[in-house]
Amino acid sequence: MVTPEELAQVFEYKDGQVFWKKQINKRIKIGARAGSKRKDDYRAIKYKSKEYKEHRIVWCLCKGKWPDKCIDHINRIRDDNRIENLRLVSHAENMQNVKGKGY
Repeated sequence: MVTPEELAQVFEYKDGQVFWKKQINKRIKIGARAGSKRKDDYRAIKYKSKEYKEHRIVWCLCKGKWPDKCIDHINRIRDDNRIENLRLVSHAENMQNVKGKGY
């Protein structure tokens, strides 16, 4: 896994969004928003052939370490990755946000 120090050299966090700080290939533009929105409404960033959810990168950039639990979006908006909207929760706590499916 990528270290927090390496992430800090490549990405910059501003107002809930992650931007490229370093050009790692020809397609990357410094200052451009990193990643894209997925079908499940989370934003994801591909780095070193691996996909990372943006909220996990935000946590790592702001806290200086990878989260050791699930990250919950307090307002339940999956692409609102402001650090004040993110909190660590257990898997069981995070599953309480899942809407029930009728059978």
